[in-house]
Amino acid sequence: MAEGESVKLFVGQVPKNMTESQLLAMFKEFAIVDEVNIIKDKATRASRGCCFVICPSREEADKAVDACHNKKTLPGV
Repeated sequence: MAEGESVKLFVGQVPKNMTESQLLAMFKEFAIVDEVNIIKDKATRASRGCCFVICPSREEADKAVDACHNKKTLPGV
């Protein structure tokens, strides 16, 4: 992966009532995050309980993973 390429992380077990802005604020505590995209049902547009977090570099993505993977549980999951 070339330097400066963004990294897209898949995040599961996201409460269906959380918004993209809430998730963005949470992940920004641990790393630089460019964008959060909640995966939604095509028909109902309801959250499917997962999202993608886009970080500007592998280093920032690794910070987010290290801080959250198997360490942080979101309420209501």
